[in-house]
Amino acid sequence: MSVYSTEEEQIEAIKRWWRQNGKSVAVGLIVGAAVLLGGRYWFSYQNQQAAAASAQYQTVMDALQQNKPDQVMRRGEALVDQYPGSPYAALASLVMAKVSLDQGKTEAASTNLHWVMDHAKQQDLKHVARLRLAKLLISSGKEGDALTLLGGADAGSFQAAYEELKGDAYVRQGKTDAARDAYRAALTALPAGADRHYLSM
Repeated sequence: MSVYSTEEEQIEAIKRWWRQNGKSVAVGLIVGAAVLLGGRYWFSYQNQQAAAASAQYQTVMDALQQNKPDQVMRRGEALVDQYPGSPYAALASLVMAKVSLDQGKTEAASTNLHWVMDHAKQQDLKHVARLRLAKLLISSGKEGDALTLLGGADAGSFQAAYEELKGDAYVRQGKTDAARDAYRAALTALPAGADRHYLSM
């Protein structure tokens, strides 16, 4: 048996429910539509940003291949300014660090590498920047700073590279026992099938 005996009572119950809940339902529908449309806009915007950053990174690489360091730096800096959250910004910073180093501008190279370590979202790029900065420090006679830099990170799959650079730093400091231990740790961390000849020497 129906709760409502007549059609009029059913209609009146629906009207009463709508008066009590209609505003909430309308607001919910509006919010849901806004979230759906906003999400679509956001994904579209993100894709456009990624495409633009990729295109700009290509201009950086074109300038590098054409041996135009000034253009590399100018385009790279523009990319970092406009798309700092993009992986292409980190890649451009690594390229700018290389160009600066080739020109003997170690401070500029260090600044670019620090930027990658501080801002890159990809852990692999952070490791690459840290390793390159450690090499720069070792070549600049700052072995202690390099060891501090290398010791303050979870190396993960980069363990062998970290240990090898620690060994290089210890060699420069004249600490042959510590260097030998670091090189052995690097050999242990190398993946199967990797070339071990250089490290073994």
